[in-house]
Amino acid sequence: TLDSTVTTVEYDTEGRRVLGTMEAVPRVDWSVVAEIPVNDAYAPVTRLRNVTFLVVSLLLVVVGSIAYALGVLIVRPLDRLTQGAAEVAAGDLSVDLPITGGGEVGYLTRVFNDMVSNLRSGREALDQASEELRAQNLELERLSITDGLTDLTNRRRVMEIFIEEIERADRKNHMLSILMMDVDHFKRYNDTYGHLEGDSVLQDVGKSVKQATRGIDTPARYGGEEFLVLLPECDLAGAVEAAERIRNRLKEDYHQGGPITMSIGAAAYPIHGSTPAELIAAADSALYRAKKAGRNRVLVATTSSEGKTKAPRGAAKRKTRATKTAPKKRAKKKSPPAD
Repeated sequence: TLDSTVTTVEYDTEGRRVLGTMEAVPRVDWSVVAEIPVNDAYAPVTRLRNVTFLVVSLLLVVVGSIAYALGVLIVRPLDRLTQGAAEVAAGDLSVDLPITGGGEVGYLTRVFNDMVSNLRSGREALDQASEELRAQNLELERLSITDGLTDLTNRRRVMEIFIEEIERADRKNHMLSILMMDVDHFKRYNDTYGHLEGDSVLQDVGKSVKQATRGIDTPARYGGEEFLVLLPECDLAGAVEAAERIRNRLKEDYHQGGPITMSIGAAAYPIHGSTPAELIAAADSALYRAKKAGRNRVLVATTSSEGKTKAPRGAAKRKTRATKTAPKKRAKKKSPPAD
């Protein structure tokens, strides 16, 4: 009897690879053999495999696309927000993040940009306010050291500079000269034409003095109609030359009473003194002698070796007034004018 077991085998027949199965017929001594080409037999499996691979590949592409979209819509904007916040914390307010979509992340980005814009506007306003405050402080500082009428250095500041220039002259072994100047007949001019016209004269004198001196010089209003000029690195000859420039410059200014003239005294450090007070007294004494000699001139201070005194101008005036014993009219002719 034949075995009724069904057997499936793969073999070659007539040059083909086939898959065959044989089954015995019980009642006869026959067996039934069925053959099918291997490719045809496995085609459904191959097709299923290919379809499965394609589906899995499509799923991977879809999942990857979704992940990329999530990265673009969520992860990258969050990274930009983190980086932008770090830059703002470091002081960079030029950050402006792009808004790539809507939703919570887009809203956060808009809020972040608005916050940075407000901070930037606040900083600009603060910088502007700081600049204005700095300018005001500079102006206050300038006003504190400047004479309000003539725009020259005021007396307090010029005395500070005087000490500094003496110290610098000692260090550099340089000369330092000063000029003491007084507007001639100013009191009479004030009484005749009024204080406003007198102020105009002082303003023009200040301009002339500033224009006739060097950039390193310090012209100052010492008080009333008196002016002081510090001349660093300048000897007496240079001081006299500067004084003559000032006098010549004043000739170009005309007022109601005619041209303005000045009497000028010059002194030098350390020839005529070693302190500001001594030098001012020496130059003031020379100024008084210029007044007494007829005004509108420049005289140099004398030294003790020449047998002259360096008395302050005020003391000399008091001495002159003390000698007025003659009748008023005669004394008025002999005494020097007070201005």
